[in-house]
Amino acid sequence: MAADPSLLPAWVEAAATAAGSVASFGALGLAIHDRRRRRGLEFAEAAIAIAELAPGDAVEVIVGDERLTELFEIGLDEAIRSAAAEKRWLLSRVLASALSASDDARLEEYAIVMRAVAAVEPYHVRLLVEIATPDIDPVHAGGRLEGAKSIDFISKRFQRDQRDLVGAMLSVLERESLVENRPLETYGGMSIGSAYAVTRFGTRFMRFLPGGPIDVPRARSATVVARYESTPGARASESTHAVVITNLGLDDATITNISIVSPSSKRSPLHGDDVNEPVPLRPWDRLSLATKAPSDDWPLPYEVHIRFTDGEGVHELITPVGAQGRS
Repeated sequence: MAADPSLLPAWVEAAATAAGSVASFGALGLAIHDRRRRRGLEFAEAAIAIAELAPGDAVEVIVGDERLTELFEIGLDEAIRSAAAEKRWLLSRVLASALSASDDARLEEYAIVMRAVAAVEPYHVRLLVEIATPDIDPVHAGGRLEGAKSIDFISKRFQRDQRDLVGAMLSVLERESLVENRPLETYGGMSIGSAYAVTRFGTRFMRFLPGGPIDVPRARSATVVARYESTPGARASESTHAVVITNLGLDDATITNISIVSPSSKRSPLHGDDVNEPVPLRPWDRLSLATKAPSDDWPLPYEVHIRFTDGEGVHELITPVGAQGRS
């Protein structure tokens, strides 16, 4: 049985014409058509199953809103082309979330995520997970680049003959605003080297991964870190000093207690009381607590005691900040 030329990709049709017979490519054309049909059905069925909707109800919802129809078309077009089951599942997951969304006004946000999913492959997503997984690059710990990872640090996770691929993959993630490049800067303003960190959009993107085929270690964990930060002013009295608490993890944290003490003096350098009320801290959120200027009464380093909860339970952290050579 000869294949219908209208079902063949352009390159197959061109090759067949050059060979003198479309029929000679019939089996290939039918195989491609059947595979695309199967992938499309899998995409739709997975989305409906994840959304826990009856097929008829799902169709009614999709047809009833042009934004959902567009979202379905974007996902379907990419699903039928992709050989990666992980990518097809993620496309289904985004559609399912849109079908289950309670706020119709935010449906456009799912289209942005869907287009980002369409633009990347599973190996890009695994690299994104690697960058996001808490594993602090010692070169960048405790400063402006905390939470970022240098290309050298990232490349060490790959086999030697694959390390030349890291830059190409990072450029795709950066293009889709899933990661950002935080270049190291010299005093002359020249950029030297690169350190990459997941953006807030990248964190939003990764919220669609749990439950799927791409493993996300510590997806339900927050990673709370503290550092001392000072900003000089025109006069010493105008300088500012603070302990900055940041969530570098993948899950939301709720801070339930923060106390800071200078171990040498056993006194608190805080301007104000300890934190004893719940404070939400989403990934990449910062909480800045003003402190007094270091002195004989409040000498550095300080000891920061933090209690917080995340998806895995209650955690208590004791960490020094402001040690010599660290921020």
